[in-house]
Amino acid sequence: MGPVVAGAVVVAHPLIERRDSGLLVRLAGMDDLPVDGAPQLYQVLAEPTEAWLKFSRRSIGSVFLMRTAPEQVRAFNASCPHVSGPITWREDTGDFYCPLHESRFAADGARLAADSPSPRDLDSLDVELRGREVWVRFQNFTPNTAEKKPA
Repeated sequence: MGPVVAGAVVVAHPLIERRDSGLLVRLAGMDDLPVDGAPQLYQVLAEPTEAWLKFSRRSIGSVFLMRTAPEQVRAFNASCPHVSGPITWREDTGDFYCPLHESRFAADGARLAADSPSPRDLDSLDVELRGREVWVRFQNFTPNTAEKKPA
């Protein structure tokens, strides 16, 4: 009976695998990020899988990285929490901006207007420093909900 159960788990694993933990990816080196904290945009490339199918390498999203101290980095998903529109950094006003419905966010990711179309602040991502390499646990989140839930 043991081998049958083990075999079933191996076959079913792609169907029951947790998808809410994100994908750990190396995005930059510390020396790639300006010390002044100016956000830098990075594409996240991956080979997505669906059950047993594996697709070719493609962009699955974007991340803003900001060096906030000599050895500290902050990361935000570059999709607006409202309807997943593209977030840009506006150097002249020092804010993140979504042109779809004019949501604005401070450098720390907080909404800048109480009546913002976005139901929550920018979605922060976990950062892991490995020596001089910057690794980010990338994931997308369900849009247009106040709760930050993995998509």
